[in-house]
Amino acid sequence: MRYVIFALKGYPYSNYILNQLLHSGIFEKDDYVFVLEQDWIVPGKKTSQALRRYLKISGANYVFTQGFKKFLFLLAQTYAKIFNKKNSPYYPYNKLGSKINNFFVLSPFNNLKKIHKTNLIKAMMPDIIMSIGSMEKISKKIINIPKYGIVNTHASELPKYKGVGPILRALLGGEDHIGITLHYIDPGIDTGRIIDQRLFKVQKTDTEHSITMRCMQGAAELLINFITKIKLGEEVHTKENPSDQGEYFSIPTKKEIKKLRNMGWQFFKFRDYFRK
Repeated sequence: MRYVIFALKGYPYSNYILNQLLHSGIFEKDDYVFVLEQDWIVPGKKTSQALRRYLKISGANYVFTQGFKKFLFLLAQTYAKIFNKKNSPYYPYNKLGSKINNFFVLSPFNNLKKIHKTNLIKAMMPDIIMSIGSMEKISKKIINIPKYGIVNTHASELPKYKGVGPILRALLGGEDHIGITLHYIDPGIDTGRIIDQRLFKVQKTDTEHSITMRCMQGAAELLINFITKIKLGEEVHTKENPSDQGEYFSIPTKKEIKKLRNMGWQFFKFRDYFRK
């Protein structure tokens, strides 16, 4: 089998899913796995432009918080690497890639709509494409490439909370359960047919980060189940993802961030990164 995986560079949640997939043994030794890492904060925008946009819409406090989260991830990842803690969710996934003979990481791999990028993906001859963090809308030309389709993991119980920051929006919405969805990608955004879903109960001790990590564990399990069905030749059953239901969200606003904090929710705690 040949796989192409769209991931985000230096992003804890993409790293965790890949980490779990590689630990699971779902990829066979002679499979081809191409990880295409993107490093855009906002598609099509330089880092400085993207930061200015977030500062304007979400505020300095939110930008600092997200930056500090990334710093803690890199710190936890360095610790896991130095002490060879391969079972840590923050262990660098690329260090596990040696289990596969044909494991490749291309980074950065932005702007998928460019013809030469599409042609390069086509040349990889993927049976399956998986998106586990891509910020880009996928073109129909790429959607049509893989034999078994292109799938995406989205941290909500679709059709609820499409778009950016679904867990943040679910907490704002007072949800007591938060979901992870595996769905096919179509020309819309988070509108493709639903393959499988899993729900997680929100605990009082949770943070946005701890909930996200549970969702990413669920995402890895859904992907493993999906790949297993493909390999066994089983039919993949899907259900409708109504495009006229659920709201689409963009970058969180200062008002939303303030409301989340007033509700008592935190984005992370230090224990989220260092208790394992």
